[in-house]
Amino acid sequence: IINLSYGAGQPNISQDIIKNFNLSYPPLEEQQQIAEYLDQQTAKIDALVNKAKSMVVLLKEHKQSLINNVVIGKINVLKTNI
Repeated sequence: IINLSYGAGQPNISQDIIKNFNLSYPPLEEQQQIAEYLDQQTAKIDALVNKAKSMVVLLKEHKQSLINNVVIGKINVLKTNI
């Protein structure tokens, strides 16, 4: 059992001080606008992450295809100009 009467590890901060502490926050409408903005931005980030993951898969497939083509002789790496 944790005794919080001493203030979560801070003996000079009691529960009464914390209970009477005033916090400022924006009005509900502004909070909703902030939440919508954050939802839109995280959706964009999620889309970019998914696109990057898809690109990694495609690049791995391309790499494997190149390796296979070299092994079976379709691509001659000794004569290729880079």
